[in-house]
Amino acid sequence: MPGSIIPDTNAFIALLAGDARVAAILDAAGDVLVSAVVLGELTYGALNSRMADTNLARIRALRDECRFAAVDEAVVAAYGRVRLDLKQRGRPIPENDIWIAATAIASGAAVLTRDEHFQEIDGLALMSWT
Repeated sequence: MPGSIIPDTNAFIALLAGDARVAAILDAAGDVLVSAVVLGELTYGALNSRMADTNLARIRALRDECRFAAVDEAVVAAYGRVRLDLKQRGRPIPENDIWIAATAIASGAAVLTRDEHFQEIDGLALMSWT
């Protein structure tokens, strides 16, 4: 298992829903990072829910347990390379997922996800709980 893990949004949602498999993976990780993009997606979901205040508090508590992975120059460079490679191969994936992957690549972390389209990204370490 890699030392650092960046959970995709679907992994954090599963964790918040009580999925013991995701919890076990994250507990065993040496370092859990939260990407700015994932945090934005979770915040949007919380704000768009019927229990916005409760869900925002849950996200803040989750955020406090992780190391924040900001978008820096290394992430920007990785994003450019990944997006160009996907375009040249005709294998587009959702834009936010390119940012998540770039953050993982720049930080040497694996992405914990259920989304198979991450497999299109060369050199990206992946993990799943399914």
